[in-house]
Amino acid sequence: MKPISFLAILSLFQNMEIRGFVQISHNFSTYLGDLQPFAMSSNCSQQLKQYITDLTQGKPWALRMLDAHGKIPSGILDGNFFELGSFDECINIDEGHLLAGKYCIGKFALSDTSKISIGICIPSGCTATDVSGLYNRSGISISESSCQTKESFPRLDVAATIVLIFLVAWLCCMVLSTAYVMTVQRLGKAPPHWLLDTFSFYTNAKKLFTTTRSEDEISCLHGIRVLSMMWIIMAHYCLAYTHLPIRNMSFILKFFNTNMSMFIIGAHNAVDTFFFISGLTLSYVFMIYSRRGAKFNVFIFYVRRYIRLTPAMGVVILLYAFLLKYMGSGPLWPATIEKLVSGCRKNWWKALLYIQNYDSMSDMCINPTWFLSVDTQLYLLSPLLLLPLLKWPNRTLFATGALTLCSIVTSFVLTWTLKLHEPVFGEKFMRYYYLATYSRAAPWLLGFMLGYLLQEFKREGSRIVMNKMCVLVFWIASIAILVTCVLLEYEVFVANRASLLGNAFNNALQRSAWAVCVGWVIYACHFGYGGK
Repeated sequence: MKPISFLAILSLFQNMEIRGFVQISHNFSTYLGDLQPFAMSSNCSQQLKQYITDLTQGKPWALRMLDAHGKIPSGILDGNFFELGSFDECINIDEGHLLAGKYCIGKFALSDTSKISIGICIPSGCTATDVSGLYNRSGISISESSCQTKESFPRLDVAATIVLIFLVAWLCCMVLSTAYVMTVQRLGKAPPHWLLDTFSFYTNAKKLFTTTRSEDEISCLHGIRVLSMMWIIMAHYCLAYTHLPIRNMSFILKFFNTNMSMFIIGAHNAVDTFFFISGLTLSYVFMIYSRRGAKFNVFIFYVRRYIRLTPAMGVVILLYAFLLKYMGSGPLWPATIEKLVSGCRKNWWKALLYIQNYDSMSDMCINPTWFLSVDTQLYLLSPLLLLPLLKWPNRTLFATGALTLCSIVTSFVLTWTLKLHEPVFGEKFMRYYYLATYSRAAPWLLGFMLGYLLQEFKREGSRIVMNKMCVLVFWIASIAILVTCVLLEYEVFVANRASLLGNAFNNALQRSAWAVCVGWVIYACHFGYGGK
């Protein structure tokens, strides 16, 4: 009866007036006294006795320590397995040299698979072993890694200090460059030095917010990028709730088992939109500059790409690896942040070499940057198609189509042989299909072909002429296929109704079908078939 009586006492503190609170604290102190006859450190024993004495006397600090405890959470049957108490109230308890508050997370086992996480506030002199000995009799287990005090908060180490100095120096450089550029322009002297102009806030902001349009611009791409990015952000935001301590987890789980949830889970299709646009813009811009007589230097082509991406990427990695742990606090902060920090400290070099998409998600440095790894790998291989595209365009397009088919077949074969018939975003699914360059190549290659065709149509001043009925059919078919690509995943991954063969066809064809339909949207909007 000890576990039940302990949690029952804690539950009485919810919505209670001070007088009742003090009265119940007497009962709780008596309960703690009954649990004491076991071995513990002398420091913990002394502080615990002081806590019990002061709790009996109704002293404010002892009442705050008890109040900071988590109580029995309401809605357990609705999926609420967290009652984290008051973290700040606990760690802010400070009785000088006597004791301070120590916050821990205890696990109360309802069954072999279900555990309630309860915030526990105890005197700082007690170790995890002491606390486990105290609360094990109440069915609660505690580990030292879950405990925090004010003293345990991380202090700036040497690496973090160096990173801060670097960032401050960089900021000063930008401020000075901005002042220099604005002074030169105001005085009407010669153009500022290009290096200082590069670091200027003023120059970069002016470029960032410019609204001038180029005659070669494919304007519909901007809207497609914005909508796709909004979709991806919304999906990440919603999926994050499945990893957070929320009170109605059962509602979340039920929702993600419905058709409507596919409009969130299906947002990963928008990633293929970005791969398609990446291939399209690469071939499109390459053909523009080639027609103007620009020479293609493979070395400069690679260096420019690396310099354009890596400095910003490097700064974000520094923030993650050395400063992120100082940017927050809370009951779950240390455990959560450790997963993010450890990946960057261990695999930062893979992120900077753009090869980390071959790692598991748990080992990655900044998970979303897997996209840059895949896109950069495709970019590195692109000269094999760009160079022959000028001399043998038809053969190159045929070869690109053949590579697209290879990507489709590879996805099918791997799904079949590795039996990737598991929940979406499972470890094996992610490594061998979702993050793999060969499976992402198909939409990129299809975009590459469309980019060339758009530039050819522009150069010749022509387009494929279609009547209104034909355009309407293409629009209806494209929208139907796009919606099907999203909703079909319910049958494959959630309802689990698809066979392994059906799953293999889905993984093989879905991305290409999505890319073809996005390609139609771009073509139609670019050439005036998007309606008025």
